[in-house]
Amino acid sequence: MRPRPARPEPAGEAVCLVSHLLARHRLEARPLAPGVLLVRWPGGQERLARVLARPGPHRRGGRGALGMHWLLPPGGEELVALADLGRGLAWLLTRRQFEAYARPERGGRYHLDWLVLPLGPSTLPMEEEFEPFLLGREGVPHPLLGGAAP
Repeated sequence: MRPRPARPEPAGEAVCLVSHLLARHRLEARPLAPGVLLVRWPGGQERLARVLARPGPHRRGGRGALGMHWLLPPGGEELVALADLGRGLAWLLTRRQFEAYARPERGGRYHLDWLVLPLGPSTLPMEEEFEPFLLGREGVPHPLLGGAAP
């Protein structure tokens, strides 16, 4: 039996995706630790970003509405990047914004769920609510990064 070709770890793949999309906004991103980036603005300001990775939308409960869910561990990172590896999308929020949308969990963690394709009424937010935070949208300013993506 032949070994499978090596596939990048999701956290590493997510860091690459987020770094690429941040570069489109003329920001430099350098990995500091698994799932943590140092993001540098052109003026020299630096901020830490926690990168969370998901393989893509999943069926809630195995067969319900299509959604995304993210679990943010406690930490000192000011920014949170959410990477959907299956669709090649990433969102960038401040930690405070993430926590405002999310549900607090034990141990200082925060759990954020949103729906991509609902199958009925729900109290969960829709993915469209997070569209302003999407990285790399052509000609659209990002609330944290300002300016338009090239």
